[in-house]
Amino acid sequence: MMKVIKKLKASISSTGGFVLLFAVLVASIVSAAGLGISHILLKQIILTSMQRDSQVAFFAADAGIECGRYGYLSNDVWPTEPDSIVNINCNNRVIPMTYDAGKGGYFSTEPLKLAWIDNADSNEENESCVNLEIYPLEERIVARGNNSCEQSVRQVERALSFTYANP
Repeated sequence: MMKVIKKLKASISSTGGFVLLFAVLVASIVSAAGLGISHILLKQIILTSMQRDSQVAFFAADAGIECGRYGYLSNDVWPTEPDSIVNINCNNRVIPMTYDAGKGGYFSTEPLKLAWIDNADSNEENESCVNLEIYPLEERIVARGNNSCEQSVRQVERALSFTYANP
């Protein structure tokens, strides 16, 4: 009986280190795979967020182009004296535009803030901004839309330009 116990102890002690080493190896492989997958998921989330922000900025610029077109067509007089101010109306808001003789165009003195709802289920409003540039002599409108009105490293800007064709 003693011989059997001694043989059993000898076999357990000789394989105990191998099992522990194998368990550590398997745990490290599983951990490395988990870290790799989580890194990929984090990159995908950031990429998706940037795409969403880019889309918001694009549609803010698109709305700005429409406001600029409406303001350009509804105002008959566009004086070209330095520091001239023209007010355009858009979405029941007055946007003051100041003339810059050096650049040859009118620039919005403050951004137009646009409110939008992110999800139909929630009533949480978000805000994007657009800056307008109207060049009456060139018959060109430029709108620079931002996904957020606050300056940040994650702020995305998209610009659209619209030019009237002379027949």
